[in-house]
Amino acid sequence: MPAKALQSQVGRLNSPDDPSPLAIQWEVAVLNALSKYVQITHEPDLGSQPDILFEVNGENVVADVTAVSDRNALRTNPIEDLNEEFLRRIFALRQLGLKGGFGLSVGEMSPRRRGKDKPAPSLRIPKRHRFKAVIFNSRWGEFIRALKRFPNQSHTFQVTEPECELTFAFNPKGSNWTINKVRCDQTTTLKNNPLWNALQEKRGKLAKVKIPAHKGIIICDADCAAIKSKQDYDQYGTDEIIKCFLRRHKSIQFVLVLIPAHKGRGFDLNARNHELHWRLFPERVDASPWLAPIREFPQKIPQIQNNAANARYRADWKRQQGKWNEGPTFRGASTMSAHRIRISARDVLELMAGTLKQEEFLTLHSRESMGSLFLQKLANGQLITASRIEKHDIDSDDDWIVFEFGDVDPAVSRYRVKGQTPGQSASG
Repeated sequence: MPAKALQSQVGRLNSPDDPSPLAIQWEVAVLNALSKYVQITHEPDLGSQPDILFEVNGENVVADVTAVSDRNALRTNPIEDLNEEFLRRIFALRQLGLKGGFGLSVGEMSPRRRGKDKPAPSLRIPKRHRFKAVIFNSRWGEFIRALKRFPNQSHTFQVTEPECELTFAFNPKGSNWTINKVRCDQTTTLKNNPLWNALQEKRGKLAKVKIPAHKGIIICDADCAAIKSKQDYDQYGTDEIIKCFLRRHKSIQFVLVLIPAHKGRGFDLNARNHELHWRLFPERVDASPWLAPIREFPQKIPQIQNNAANARYRADWKRQQGKWNEGPTFRGASTMSAHRIRISARDVLELMAGTLKQEEFLTLHSRESMGSLFLQKLANGQLITASRIEKHDIDSDDDWIVFEFGDVDPAVSRYRVKGQTPGQSASG
């Protein structure tokens, strides 16, 4: 990779202000995996600069990588921002001990007949800069005061304005936080959707390539419903969109779709429970040597850590917290037995570096009414006899540090008769 292109990629990876942070991560992952099969030229000057150029048996292959999201739909329908604002404003009451469940219901803007080839529904909520004026005004203050005064009663906050229709309800007997709304990311049109638009944009770029080559597009999921949608009575599926595109544009010979997914029905953040799904279009068996690297390289993409939605949420959180270059940790996780403490290695390193304050560390790694794990060992008269790093996973961003402790040592404990426990007095 040329030095200028490499520096550009590093700069984007380090920048929390990149408008599509998952896009550059996908591009790096694809280039790395594909390079294990063929020698790649990145962004060659061929009239345009495709992301990938490689050669197999004298045949050129050019491809562009793109990450597709529902960013425009979420900007038009800022339901996530609105829900976050409700959460933020209720947090203080939760801290004071408020128990119960909340439900947010949002109306639809100009309800109309639904189905294929109809505009996707949109939510009747204002833009973010209008939240305070339309929603969180004096009436919201009255709702909060009533909630504080009568926390054991049900309460309802409603807004019915031309630009907003919502109900926010509190149930003292509930425990969940729910959202009821229409889906504003439905793929109701075959062509005017994020997946089709991304394919068209890349086709235009590849059309400018001046050398004879097989051309293709690699689509990566950056949280886009159209990439994961299935054909139904009221929406188009991913297959329909891509197959229609390939029928109309013969210059594009393949489309590869990469989707990070969670295994099974449950959801958690354990990397081991995530996997990469991929599909190559057209789906007919093609033994052409030039296509073999495209068919095979997804197997070399590193272990998936999150699905696309959670990856996007985490990127937003890291940006807000100013922790852009920090990977996930086992923050606060630890176990203790009679002769061992197993604790996050990153927590220990940050404590020693001074970036994790001692007060926070002690709060994270204490047991109820027993104090700090290490203070318990010291109070027992046990000293560290050994320590080691226990690898959690080959791709993990944190590991465990294990401290081994010996039996009671007279160097740090009171004298006692043999067989006494550390807290028992000699006269007892």
